[in-house]
Amino acid sequence: MDLSKTTRYALRLMSYISSSEETSFTSASLHEKLEIPKQYLRRLLTRLSKKGLLISDKGRGKGFVLARDKEEIFLSEIIAATDDTPLLLSCVLGFEKCLLVEKCPLHDRWCEAKEKILETFRTVSLADMEIKLRL
Repeated sequence: MDLSKTTRYALRLMSYISSSEETSFTSASLHEKLEIPKQYLRRLLTRLSKKGLLISDKGRGKGFVLARDKEEIFLSEIIAATDDTPLLLSCVLGFEKCLLVEKCPLHDRWCEAKEKILETFRTVSLADMEIKLRL
């Protein structure tokens, strides 16, 4: 499965914010810790804020915080907020478009696997990621 660079950065960013002991994060501190290019990071922070996943506290020394508890933010929301194309729509064999009239040999199996992956993204929260990241 191939998540976009933006989505990979967003997952890394949100996981870091949710698992850190800090309470607020400036774009400068996030850039330093995560090594995400500054302009890219600013656009990503704006996008995640507009989608209701982060809140921006204005003012000197203030920064970004999670908009909800980490138990209430799921990977599917982060992916949907950052990826313009619906996840996992492509054919596993690389065909440009799925021909439902003439399905490829893996179509049905891929649909089952794809649904399991999507269900995982819908049920794994940032809190779950924090536990796994510390192992």
